Amino acid sequence: MPKHTTYHVRNAEGRLKAKHHRIDRSDGRKQIWWERPDGSKGLNGTPLADLPLYGSELVGDCHEDDLIVMVEGEKARDALEAAGIPAVATVTGASGTPGPEALEVLRDRRVCLWPDSDDPGRGHMERIAERLDGVAAEVLVYTWHESPEKGADGADHPAIKSKNPKAVDRLLTDLEGAPRWEAKGAEGHEAGESTLATPSTPIFGELPTAPPLPGRRAPCRDPEFHQGGCGSHRVPTRDDSRAAAGHPKRGHRGQPGGATEARMEGRRDVVPCGGGSARHQEDSCRQGHDRPRVGETSRAKEKVQRRARSLRGRVQAVEGWK
Repeated sequence: MPKHTTYHVRNAEGRLKAKHHRIDRSDGRKQIWWERPDGSKGLNGTPLADLPLYGSELVGDCHEDDLIVMVEGEKARDALEAAGIPAVATVTGASGTPGPEALEVLRDRRVCLWPDSDDPGRGHMERIAERLDGVAAEVLVYTWHESPEKGADGADHPAIKSKNPKAVDRLLTDLEGAPRWEAKGAEGHEAGESTLATPSTPIFGELPTAPPLPGRRAPCRDPEFHQGGCGSHRVPTRDDSRAAAGHPKRGHRGQPGGATEARMEGRRDVVPCGGGSARHQEDSCRQGHDRPRVGETSRAKEKVQRRARSLRGRVQAVEGWK
């Protein structure tokens, strides 16, 4: 039974400009004709090049950084859209070329041209690439090297036919990595020849791993709890709690200059490491050892209280002299 499909061609504002009818018969034959929005047959002299790209009304819904794929024919465009790939299509046929007004919808957009797998299809997209030069922000040209037959288009791609998410993601990566198109006569190439430049940088990929941040350092607060002079000490981590359970870590028993578990018991706010150059020791000691910290042990609190009492006594004595 023949399959009748009607494609509605709208401009960027969504206004219907034409209807494209297609009947596919079981013997492979197809019948195509145009209608105006009022149902009258034909386009009343309107050139095909002046018709909008099929799918123009949906371009505005795409993010400005989205890659818009352009294919030849409405059927291929609908297949890509159904698989989740933003796309538009030419309606001029391989022998024609969309005009400047039709291509304006791609102003400042990233565009990837996907030609049919034949010479007319490649020539069609070559002419479009020339007209998009200076209009689109970027023009890529994708070549489907594994195309099964001459004239195959995007609708025939296995990822598009299966709509498998992983396969579609791989296809998107290939489209993003397609080579950029360069205008004819570009520097370094003979005049009259267009060239595919080096591949663009794909969006998909692994980001570089950031280097590990250095451990935060703090000066020791009490010279009684370290050996070998004053050095900088790491702020304690959760590994420090394992030391109390009998698992030696850096700065604990078994390491030169480290404190024993007995010394570390009840002293979780400082992890002594000892050592360091003489100048480094002097600089670290100069930062002051007796400033109170949140979470100090009872021994440290007693030292602060004794010093406070001593200071209060001195203040009282000075006031008595007055």
